[in-house]
Amino acid sequence: MIPMKNQYEQQLNAEALKSMGVPVIKSLKSKYEPIVKEWLENGEIIPVDYPDRTQEIIDMVIANHSE
Repeated sequence: MIPMKNQYEQQLNAEALKSMGVPVIKSLKSKYEPIVKEWLENGEIIPVDYPDRTQEIIDMVIANHSE
């Protein structure tokens, strides 16, 4: 992952992904080539489960803002 510079949200996303084991680099400069090569050759799929909580959130919003 290469977060966009000067974008706070990108930095937060990068840190979250880094904590999950995703390689984070600052740019595509040649000094980062070993990291990219290692990821391409030996990187593993990181399972992520994002349950669909849409209805739960809608119900909560309605409950908190209904008359």
